[in-house]
Amino acid sequence: MFAGDYETVDVEHQADGCGQPTTPQPIGDDVHWFRLDDVTAVTGPLVAYYPCSALGDCVTDYDLYRSFGKTGADWMTTISAAFDPGCRLQYRERRLMRVDDTTIEIDDLLYAEVDGSLSGDACSIAEAKQRGTSMPCVEETVSLADARDATSATSLPAR
Repeated sequence: MFAGDYETVDVEHQADGCGQPTTPQPIGDDVHWFRLDDVTAVTGPLVAYYPCSALGDCVTDYDLYRSFGKTGADWMTTISAAFDPGCRLQYRERRLMRVDDTTIEIDDLLYAEVDGSLSGDACSIAEAKQRGTSMPCVEETVSLADARDATSATSLPAR
């Protein structure tokens, strides 16, 4: 459904709480070109993300952090983190969606809060994961990418 080579054509970001107006951002070299492929991981199906330095020139191993697993009806990745002292908890969701036959969207949402009542082992990744999306959404990045043909650099229909 998503397999193919892609060029990022738009990146917008905001850090004022999710759902607020976004601001266009420069497209970094580390996200300009990438390939998605369907792979089978130990935990189930995965849409693997391969960073590329140019169209068709991609690394051999996929980037697990940027890849997407199947969660219910969604393709997404979640990352939890906890930083002590001060216990700063974070939960990140990255969702992959199809916009139309040639365009995909990647939404990256960061939920975070500081809980000074937690410290040591209580300030944990498990705690961040448990709180998840119940924490305030503090940052959002939306990226659009178009499918490209590796030999002609022209848009392709969805696979």
